[in-house]
Amino acid sequence: MRVQPWPAYISDWAWDVLMYNDACDRDWPWMRHGVNVMIWALTYPEARLQLINWEEDWAKPMASQLRLRAKEDPGNERLQEVKRRDRVAERILNEDLTTVTHPDGDRRWVYLPGHGDEEFEVVFRPMRRSVSAPSGS
Repeated sequence: MRVQPWPAYISDWAWDVLMYNDACDRDWPWMRHGVNVMIWALTYPEARLQLINWEEDWAKPMASQLRLRAKEDPGNERLQEVKRRDRVAERILNEDLTTVTHPDGDRRWVYLPGHGDEEFEVVFRPMRRSVSAPSGS
C-alpha cells in the first residue's frame, strides 16, 4: 500500500484511518490530522468543494454504507456523530433511500488541493483480507 503511486489508505470498520501512503498525504492532507473518512466526507465544507457532485456521487452512497454499518454494529457512534455535526448530512442519513454496501469499482471525480480546477478520477479498489475455508472442509 505504501508504495502505490496513487492515494491509498487502510481504515477500520468505523472508517478511522489506520495507515495511508505519501500520495494520500499529498492529495488528502486532512488525513494527517486523524479525521475519520465518513466525518470528513459528509460534514466538512471542503469535502463538498473537493468531491465533485458531492451529494449524489459521494454523500448518498457513503451515508448508505454508514447506515448499513450502524445496523450491523449499533455501538458504532459514527452515524450519530455525523448527524450531530451537520444538518445536510443528517437529512441524507434520515431520508435518502440509496443502498450501497461498498463502491467496488465505482468511478467518481474530485478536485485536489494545489491543482486548481483540474478534475481527477477516483476508482475504488478495496483491499480486503480474505478468509479461506480449511482444506478438506
